[in-house]
Order: sequence, then structure tokens, then C-alpha cells
Amino acid sequence: MGNLNKYRSRVRIEQLQSPRDSVGGELKVWVPLADTDLPARIRPLRGREFLATQQVQAEVTTEISLRYPRQLPTITAAMRVRCGSTLYNIKAAIDIDGRQIDLQLMCTSGVDEG
Repeated sequence: MGNLNKYRSRVRIEQLQSPRDSVGGELKVWVPLADTDLPARIRPLRGREFLATQQVQAEVTTEISLRYPRQLPTITAAMRVRCGSTLYNIKAAIDIDGRQIDLQLMCTSGVDEG
């Protein structure tokens, strides 16, 4: 019973597709992997501010935990996570015990979202 509130956020995994427009140019479109959001636990681990292009930038390293989504394709670092209006760039997808039960996504947000 202690894990009832463990996954209280709802997230959507998105992947980048590059279709062609009517004149042959390449578009960059993020599309969801599934029609439904997944229950997840979002835990900020560390934040930092730095100077880039003469502006202060902020970046947060976040751990997103979820049950292994067997119905979806393999989640990779080329994908991103959306929770409401917040975007998280996936840096690593880790199968915690190697048994496809729990998946841990190490992400960053705040800089280069998408």
C-alpha cells in the first residue's frame, strides 16, 4: 500500500519525426509514442545556472521513474518527456533491475527543450 502515490504525475513520451512539407523541406515534429499518458514519479535531483550566449540559463537534472511500458517501443535518449507544459530531454533510459519492471529516465529540463 505504500506505493499508491509513488506514480502521481502523468507523462507523455514523445519522439521526433521529420516529415517533408509541400515544397520538400524537412519539418521537425514531436509526436507521442502512445495515445495515453503514463503514470510516473518526477524527482528533481540538481539544478544549476550558467552563462551562455550572454544570458543566464538554468538547467535541472531530473529523475523520472515509471513502470516499464512494454506496450511501447524502446525508450531512448533521442526522445523526450512531456508533463503538462514542461519538457524533459532524456539523457539515459535505465532498466533498474534488468527485468523490464521499472524504468528510470535521467533527464534535463530548462535548456534546449526539444
